[in-house]
Amino acid sequence: QQQQQQQLRPSTPRFKSAYPTIVPSLPSQNRSASMEQITQMQSDTQKTESRYEVAFEMILDGKLKKAVDYLIASNVLSPSPRDVASFLRIHRSRMAMEVLGDYLGEGGLGDEDYWKSIRYHYVRVISFVGMNIDQ
Repeated sequence: QQQQQQQLRPSTPRFKSAYPTIVPSLPSQNRSASMEQITQMQSDTQKTESRYEVAFEMILDGKLKKAVDYLIASNVLSPSPRDVASFLRIHRSRMAMEVLGDYLGEGGLGDEDYWKSIRYHYVRVISFVGMNIDQ
């Protein structure tokens, strides 16, 4: 009798699956909309990459401020001090240290708090552990 009751009860899983559930395929109308979205995303990615290339050419010419302003105007980079500092840290190998130093030392030309905040966010993540004064 217990076996019959167990067979009649719906089985419940003992654990939650770590794998996502499979979503059924989209109807053809939604599939074409998705393809349009993918095409648009690819186009946006290509535009962003070309804007980065233009900005890096400016940086090579020693025009870091113009490059950052260009990326901000193109909506590739947020104007927030944290994002600008992150951009500078991530791509510092692609720019001359003198150009980077000039950019970071530019405070006083414009909004002083803005420039201080960029410098703060840039320097904040540097680890000075194990370094001497010369380094």
